[in-house]
Amino acid sequence: MLSEGASLIDVLKTLYPGIEEPPEGWSDHLIMSILTEIIDRPPRREKLAAYNTFEDAVELFRTRKRILMLTGAGVSVSCGIPDFRSKDGIYARLHVEFPELPDPTSMFDIRYFIHDPAPFYDFAMEIFPGQFEPSISHKFIRQLEVNNQLLRNYTQNIDTLEKEAHIERVVECHGKDSSCNIFFIVSAPLFVKFS
Repeated sequence: MLSEGASLIDVLKTLYPGIEEPPEGWSDHLIMSILTEIIDRPPRREKLAAYNTFEDAVELFRTRKRILMLTGAGVSVSCGIPDFRSKDGIYARLHVEFPELPDPTSMFDIRYFIHDPAPFYDFAMEIFPGQFEPSISHKFIRQLEVNNQLLRNYTQNIDTLEKEAHIERVVECHGKDSSCNIFFIVSAPLFVKFS
């Protein structure tokens, strides 16, 4: 629209027909900020009308042949593994225990690791593989695989509990903590455990 000569307010009115005129004093910069926010916002997902109850979900799992699972911290916190973003999660604790850490995610930055590996090792020891058992959710996903219903399990988790549950069709979106690459040298997990 802009390339065709429309003003920013014309674009805003097209997206939100209820808007008459912007309040006095709204600059093009402010309107552009609002438009950017609207455009960057992910579209609201509509609920499928046919599925409303737990029984509906059970029926889907019972009858579908190719199921894609997306998993995150929710399948592992019941195992005792802390999450990252909750009020008492890893990021909040790192802020207290390592106040010099510029940002909690810096513990995963190789440049910060070279400067100070302590936050990473503290975190790694807390979730080191072998300390936790798979949850009922992991076991359910494994059963889907045994039944040849699991297409793939995409996980955000790095705890390797999918491996512990013997899930083979898994993609670890954020990597895994059973090995690491530092300076192009692949090191075994024991390097982390005993360093």
